[in-house]
This record gives sequence, C-alpha cells and structure tokens, in this order.
Amino acid sequence: MLAGLRYDYFKVGFDDRRTTTAQTDLQRTDKQISPRLGLIWSPTRWSTYYASYSYAFLPSGEQLGLATSTADLAPEKSTNYELGARWDLMPRLSMSLAAFQLDKDDVRSKDPSGSGRFVKTGQQRTTGVEIGLQGDVTRSWQVYAGYANLNARVTKALSTGTDAGADAIPVGRKIGLVPENMFSLWNRVNLSEQWGAGLGIIHQSSSYASISNSVKLPGFTRVDGALYYTVKELQSRLALNVENLFDKNYYPTADGDNNISPGAPRTVHLTMNTSV
Repeated sequence: MLAGLRYDYFKVGFDDRRTTTAQTDLQRTDKQISPRLGLIWSPTRWSTYYASYSYAFLPSGEQLGLATSTADLAPEKSTNYELGARWDLMPRLSMSLAAFQLDKDDVRSKDPSGSGRFVKTGQQRTTGVEIGLQGDVTRSWQVYAGYANLNARVTKALSTGTDAGADAIPVGRKIGLVPENMFSLWNRVNLSEQWGAGLGIIHQSSSYASISNSVKLPGFTRVDGALYYTVKELQSRLALNVENLFDKNYYPTADGDNNISPGAPRTVHLTMNTSV
C-alpha cells in the first residue's frame, strides 16, 4: 500500500505600479489538502495488479502571476481513479493494461463568446483504456507499442455571464486536442552485429482544435524509419533517423480554432554516440 497526504498554502500577490493606466492590485490565496492511495498486488512473479486514487489541484496563480481574467477563478481540481495490470509474457517482453477516469473540476478555458476572459467549464471527465507492449520478442527484434482509447467531454456546464441564459460550454461538448484513438508502434531489428533498422507508425484519430468544437483536426498516420551502424572498435554508433518518412501533410495540434499547427515535413537526423 502507498498512501500520502499533502497540504498546500498558496498565496500570490500582484502589486500594480503602472502610471499610464488605472492601477489594479490583485491577490489570491488557495488552501488545499491532496490525498493519494495506491494498492499493488503481485500474486505471481510474472503478474502485477494495482488500483490507485489521487487528488491534485492547480491554482490560478501557478505561474506566480495574476491577471484580471484569472484572479477570481478557483483552482482546477483533478481526481483520478485507475485500475491496471502488468504481465511478463516472456523473460524480456511485458504487456500492460490500464483503465482510468479523470475528473477535472473548475477547469479554465477561453470564453467561447469572445470576451477575452477565462471561464470555468464546470467539470471535464476523461475516461480511457491504455494497452502497452514492450520488450524483446526475439534476441534480434525489439517492439514498443501502445494504444489508447479516450473519451473526454464536459460533464457539468457553466454559464459565463456574457451570454445571458445560455451555457457557453454545454454538457457533452468534447475537449479539444483529445483524439478518441491513438496508436504507436516502433520495431527495431538487429540485422547483424553492426547493422540495425527501425520502423515505426504513429496514428491519431481526428480531434477538435478547441472546446468550441467548431474546427476539427483530421486524423493522420505518420511513418518513421531508422538505420543504425555500430563500430565496435571505436565504441561508437551511427544513427540515421527519418521522421515522416513519406512526407505526409498532417496537423497534430492547434492553439485555438484559428491557429492550426502543421506537422513537420520529412526530417532527417544523423547522430553519432561514442562511449569512452
């Protein structure tokens, strides 16, 4: 059993000394107790199971600064419940499985009505399942794979006050930048004592650019590759890594509905590591 209890007293003050505009001094104090509890059970040498609970908070002045748009906002609160397991399928190959629910209360988001202020979205809930596989399938073949299925939505709405009688962020609205499905796979094969090769796939389903759910980022699949050459006499290794092998156009993230970030084009890295 792992257990912990933490108490935070977080106080931030902003002393406005501007002379060209009206001065606005800001101050906020937050006090929180954060518990956590975990149980781990290993019935056999090759299997482990666990359950965990944790609570944490993020004050509005976490970056040691305040603004009129954040000073009156309560801390973001996060409560996480998780169940998981790990199995050793082979001496050096293991698989993991986890299911979780993360509730975030009083989450700060930009006001969709365009007021320029931040608002509390009530509650966001993310439920998900993660599966992982990593290790050596054979003496020459290494695999690192993972899949996640996520469902992130607003579960408690909140009116901003800028649009009377309406919920600015209603129940059921999807959280921005959270794809429903994500998958990654990386294979490395040792072709000889000197040569090795790697091939990987990254897949991400579509997601919304923001909590407004007005702009959707399309899903994408990216392929990466690598070649390795080892010089034993010099205790050195050359690595040629190619990201986005087929030079695919894709959009992995965004900063709002009108600031979409494209993924990097085909990128080549040549590195050398030497041990002395």
